[in-house]
Amino acid sequence: MSLVKFDPWRSLESAEHEMKHFFESFKWPVSTTFEKPEYMPKVDTSEDEKNLYLTAELPGMTKEDVKISISEGILTIRGKKERKEEKKEKDYHRVERSFGEFVRQFELPEGFKKDKIVATVKDGILEVTIPKNGASKPKEEEQIVPIQ
Repeated sequence: MSLVKFDPWRSLESAEHEMKHFFESFKWPVSTTFEKPEYMPKVDTSEDEKNLYLTAELPGMTKEDVKISISEGILTIRGKKERKEEKKEKDYHRVERSFGEFVRQFELPEGFKKDKIVATVKDGILEVTIPKNGASKPKEEEQIVPIQ
Protein backbone atom coordinates (compact mmCIF):
# COMPACT_ATOMS: atom_id res chain seq x y z
CA MET A 1 0.00 0.00 0.00
CA SER A 2 1.40 3.39 -0.96
CA LEU A 3 0.92 6.63 0.93
CA VAL A 4 -0.74 9.51 -0.89
CA LYS A 5 -0.17 13.06 0.30
CA PHE A 6 -3.43 14.69 1.41
CA ASP A 7 -4.58 17.41 -0.99
CA PRO A 8 -7.75 19.25 0.14
CA TRP A 9 -8.30 20.64 -3.38
CA ARG A 10 -8.40 17.19 -4.98
CA SER A 11 -11.93 16.52 -3.72
CA LEU A 12 -13.15 19.92 -4.98
CA GLU A 13 -11.62 19.31 -8.39
CA SER A 14 -13.27 15.90 -8.48
CA ALA A 15 -16.64 17.39 -7.48
CA GLU A 16 -16.29 20.10 -10.13
CA HIS A 17 -15.53 17.46 -12.77
CA GLU A 18 -18.56 15.40 -11.72
CA MET A 19 -20.87 18.45 -11.78
CA LYS A 20 -19.60 19.48 -15.21
CA HIS A 21 -20.15 15.95 -16.53
CA PHE A 22 -23.65 15.85 -15.01
CA PHE A 23 -24.76 19.16 -16.56
CA GLU A 24 -23.19 18.34 -19.93
CA SER A 25 -25.46 15.32 -20.11
CA PHE A 26 -28.42 17.76 -20.21
CA LYS A 27 -26.70 20.02 -22.76
CA TRP A 28 -27.36 23.05 -20.55
CA PRO A 29 -24.94 25.98 -20.79
CA VAL A 30 -24.20 26.05 -17.06
CA SER A 31 -20.98 27.33 -15.55
CA THR A 32 -19.61 25.04 -12.87
CA THR A 33 -16.30 26.74 -12.11
CA PHE A 34 -15.59 27.86 -8.58
CA GLU A 35 -13.81 31.08 -9.48
CA LYS A 36 -13.87 34.08 -7.18
CA PRO A 37 -12.93 37.66 -8.01
CA GLU A 38 -9.35 38.72 -7.37
CA TYR A 39 -10.38 41.54 -5.02
CA MET A 40 -13.59 41.87 -3.01
CA PRO A 41 -13.64 44.40 -0.15
CA LYS A 42 -15.13 43.40 3.18
CA VAL A 43 -18.19 45.45 4.19
CA ASP A 44 -19.84 45.91 7.59
CA THR A 45 -23.48 47.03 7.71
CA SER A 46 -25.22 48.47 10.75
CA GLU A 47 -28.05 50.77 11.66
CA ASP A 48 -29.54 52.88 14.41
CA GLU A 49 -32.90 54.60 14.65
CA LYS A 50 -31.88 57.39 12.24
CA ASN A 51 -29.39 55.90 9.75
CA LEU A 52 -28.08 52.86 7.91
CA TYR A 53 -24.28 52.55 7.79
CA LEU A 54 -21.96 50.75 5.37
CA THR A 55 -18.25 50.57 6.19
CA ALA A 56 -15.91 49.04 3.60
CA GLU A 57 -12.20 48.26 3.77
CA LEU A 58 -10.49 49.75 0.71
CA PRO A 59 -6.78 49.69 1.58
CA GLY A 60 -4.61 51.69 -0.78
CA MET A 61 -7.59 53.23 -2.57
CA THR A 62 -8.65 56.86 -2.84
CA LYS A 63 -12.05 58.42 -3.49
CA GLU A 64 -11.13 58.66 -7.18
CA ASP A 65 -10.89 54.84 -7.31
CA VAL A 66 -14.46 54.34 -6.07
CA LYS A 67 -17.92 55.14 -7.52
CA ILE A 68 -21.15 54.92 -5.51
CA SER A 69 -24.54 55.03 -7.20
CA ILE A 70 -28.19 54.31 -6.42
CA SER A 71 -30.65 52.94 -8.94
CA GLU A 72 -34.03 51.32 -8.29
CA GLY A 73 -33.37 51.06 -4.55
CA ILE A 74 -29.96 49.36 -5.00
CA LEU A 75 -26.82 51.05 -3.66
CA THR A 76 -23.83 50.02 -5.78
CA ILE A 77 -20.20 50.45 -4.77
CA ARG A 78 -17.75 49.79 -7.58
CA GLY A 79 -14.07 50.41 -7.86
CA LYS A 80 -10.71 49.23 -9.01
CA LYS A 81 -7.66 48.45 -6.94
CA GLU A 82 -4.61 48.66 -9.17
CA ARG A 83 -1.18 47.20 -8.63
CA LYS A 84 1.49 49.89 -8.52
CA GLU A 85 4.40 48.49 -10.51
CA GLU A 86 7.92 49.70 -9.90
CA LYS A 87 10.38 49.92 -12.77
CA LYS A 88 13.14 47.96 -11.07
CA GLU A 89 13.00 44.19 -11.28
CA LYS A 90 12.14 42.24 -8.14
CA ASP A 91 12.15 38.54 -7.48
CA TYR A 92 8.91 37.94 -5.61
CA HIS A 93 8.79 34.98 -3.26
CA ARG A 94 5.18 35.40 -2.22
CA VAL A 95 2.35 37.71 -3.32
CA GLU A 96 -0.74 37.78 -1.10
CA ARG A 97 -2.20 41.21 -1.89
CA SER A 98 -5.22 41.20 -4.20
CA PHE A 99 -5.96 43.62 -7.02
CA GLY A 100 -8.73 44.10 -9.54
CA GLU A 101 -12.18 45.53 -10.14
CA PHE A 102 -15.05 44.94 -7.76
CA VAL A 103 -18.77 45.59 -7.45
CA ARG A 104 -20.77 45.31 -4.22
CA GLN A 105 -24.54 45.91 -4.21
CA PHE A 106 -26.93 46.46 -1.31
CA GLU A 107 -30.71 46.62 -1.43
CA LEU A 108 -31.96 49.63 0.51
CA PRO A 109 -35.24 49.55 2.41
CA GLU A 110 -38.08 51.85 1.43
CA GLY A 111 -38.09 55.25 3.07
CA PHE A 112 -34.42 56.22 2.83
CA LYS A 113 -33.34 59.77 1.97
CA LYS A 114 -31.54 59.28 -1.34
CA ASP A 115 -30.41 62.88 -1.69
CA LYS A 116 -28.96 63.01 1.87
CA ILE A 117 -26.53 60.07 1.60
CA VAL A 118 -23.02 60.95 2.77
CA ALA A 119 -19.91 58.97 1.75
CA THR A 120 -16.34 59.55 2.95
CA VAL A 121 -13.03 57.80 2.39
CA LYS A 122 -10.27 58.18 4.97
CA ASP A 123 -7.24 55.95 5.55
CA GLY A 124 -8.61 53.26 3.22
CA ILE A 125 -12.01 53.06 4.94
CA LEU A 126 -15.18 53.99 3.04
CA GLU A 127 -18.05 55.06 5.27
CA VAL A 128 -21.54 55.55 3.80
CA THR A 129 -24.32 57.01 5.93
CA ILE A 130 -27.88 56.59 4.63
CA PRO A 131 -30.59 58.55 6.49
CA LYS A 132 -33.88 56.70 7.09
CA ASN A 133 -37.50 57.88 7.04
CA GLY A 134 -37.41 59.85 3.83
CA ALA A 135 -39.89 59.80 1.01
CA SER A 136 -37.88 58.09 -1.71
CA LYS A 137 -39.01 56.64 -5.00
CA PRO A 138 -36.88 53.54 -5.69
CA LYS A 139 -37.79 53.29 -9.40
CA GLU A 140 -35.91 56.46 -10.45
CA GLU A 141 -32.86 56.90 -12.67
CA GLU A 142 -29.40 56.21 -11.36
CA GLN A 143 -28.01 58.82 -9.00
CA ILE A 144 -24.29 59.21 -8.27
CA VAL A 145 -23.34 59.69 -4.60
CA PRO A 146 -20.40 62.11 -4.26
CA ILE A 147 -17.56 60.93 -2.00
CA GLN A 148 -16.17 63.60 0.31
